[in-house]
Amino acid sequence: MLPVEKYFIGCYQDVHFWNDQKSNWSFKVPDSWKDKPWCYAINSKCRFPIFHKNLTYEEKELIDTAIKNLDNAISKSKVRGNPFVYRGVNNIDWLKNPNVGGTFEEKGFGSFSLDINQTYQYTDSENPIIFQLKLNDEMKALYIDGSEREILRPRNTVYKITNIIQREIQISPTLNKTITILKIKEI
Repeated sequence: MLPVEKYFIGCYQDVHFWNDQKSNWSFKVPDSWKDKPWCYAINSKCRFPIFHKNLTYEEKELIDTAIKNLDNAISKSKVRGNPFVYRGVNNIDWLKNPNVGGTFEEKGFGSFSLDINQTYQYTDSENPIIFQLKLNDEMKALYIDGSEREILRPRNTVYKITNIIQREIQISPTLNKTITILKIKEI
């Protein structure tokens, strides 16, 4: 992996040891993203075309460079062993068809974790929803962080919901929580 790719991985991931967060953006970073403004800027540019119009020329160039380097790093990476990875979401209102057989495209980079409990923090605690994806040796996936056991997937990936189940997980030594798991596969 090239040093510039490592640098932008660190920018993208707030707890990464190469972390270098930019704080002087021309736009307001939402409070929930204050520790990871690069991640917010990169994925907002990928997901929302209108976001691009609000950037300065320098920010557009910088974010495009970050996206290119993240794309390159992911394109060279695979996670071995066919593990399950998980992604917690606050809601699924953005899915057009949140049922078995429904498909969706992740236009931004998909952040998953090897640890289902890590993803719980990104859910609505009253209605926790977690995507579950089984990786295989052919799928592009970049392991970027040991503390969250984070896996980064390519942008513009299309997924299909294959099953929806309820499962209980242990949140703490004294608390179990029933979560909704949407099992997905890349198509």
